[in-house]
Amino acid sequence: MKRKFFFMGIFILMIMTVFSCTSFVYDGDVKVRGMNFDFYDNPEILLNFLADGSENAFYMAFYGYAVTFGINESGVFCTLQALSQYKQKEYEGQTMSFAEAFLHCIMDYNDVGEFQDFLLQQKLSIPPMMYVHMLCADTYSNAYITEIGEKGTEITQKPQDRDILAMTNFRAYQFDIYDGYKKVYGPGADRYKRTYDYLLKKPEISTYEEAFQVLEVSKTSDTEFSAVFFPEEKVAYITFDGDFNRVWKLELETKILTTEKGFDNQSTYDFEKGGINKSDLIKW
Repeated sequence: MKRKFFFMGIFILMIMTVFSCTSFVYDGDVKVRGMNFDFYDNPEILLNFLADGSENAFYMAFYGYAVTFGINESGVFCTLQALSQYKQKEYEGQTMSFAEAFLHCIMDYNDVGEFQDFLLQQKLSIPPMMYVHMLCADTYSNAYITEIGEKGTEITQKPQDRDILAMTNFRAYQFDIYDGYKKVYGPGADRYKRTYDYLLKKPEISTYEEAFQVLEVSKTSDTEFSAVFFPEEKVAYITFDGDFNRVWKLELETKILTTEKGFDNQSTYDFEKGGINKSDLIKW
C-alpha cells in the first residue's frame, strides 16, 4: 500500500467520535504494551503490514483506513484515540496530520525519543470533526502522549523513574496524570483510574494472560479489538469482542498469525498474502 494513497484515505469514514479506547505501557522486568479499541457500530477491522518504510510495521485499521493501533519489529508501539472537541492551535501552510505522524512513527523509527524531536518540528493537525491524541513507546523505556493544545504541540512524558503510562480519552497535558491521577476528569477518566490503579498494584506482568488482565479492567460492551505487545519478543497477542479466551498470536519477524488459545483447530495466516479482516478471522 503506497503511503500517499493511505494518507488520502485515512479517516475518511471517521465521522462519529467515540470515547472508549484505552492504551497502556508497562516497563517492568518484561516490557508490555496494550490497547482496547472500542466502537459503537461493529465496524469491519483490517489487520495488515505496511509495505513502505524501513521498519517491519503492523497496523490495525477500522473501516479499512482509520488506523488506531500500530507496532513494529524494533519494538515501537503507537495508538491513536479519540478526544472530545476543544479549541486548539491552528496553523497556516503545510501541516502533518496525526494519522501521517502515526504511520511515520511505526514505519521509520525504532526510538520514539528521536521521533519526538521530529514531532516537535512539525505543525500537527487533526482531521475535520475528529479530535485525537497519540501514545508512543519503544524498548528504551521512552513513552509519551502527544496532543495539540491551545498553544501548539503538548507532550506528556513518562518519567524515566516510572514504569507506567496510560491513555484514555481526556487531554493528558491538562492534568498531573501520575501523583494526581485520582483527580483527572473527562471522557475515559474512570477507565484511566482503574487501569492506573491496577498497574500500580501489579508487581510484574510477564505473560499475555497477565497482560490481558490489565485490559479486562477497562473493556466495555463495545470493545471490538484488543492487543497486548511484548516488544522485546517481537510478538503480539490479539483478541476480538472482549473475549480474552480466544487468542491469536502475531510474530512480527515472520509476519505469521496463528491461533494461540481457544480454538478447536490450529490455523495460520501469512501476511505476505496481504491483509485480513476481522470478519474472516472470527470464523476460525
